[in-house]
Amino acid sequence: MNVKQLITITEVQIVNQFKGSKELPAQFTCGYDMTFGYNERKAMSMALVGAATS
Repeated sequence: MNVKQLITITEVQIVNQFKGSKELPAQFTCGYDMTFGYNERKAMSMALVGAATS
């Protein structure tokens, strides 16, 4: 018996800019997340959390 299953995932990579100051230039951070199913909002929010905590 040959059973093939298709797994749906949502993958997001975000580049976010944080404002700098007079001493530091603007900084860019990257965030990445992968979720199962069609969870675009969840993947984007988790990628933003990852970018903010890195």
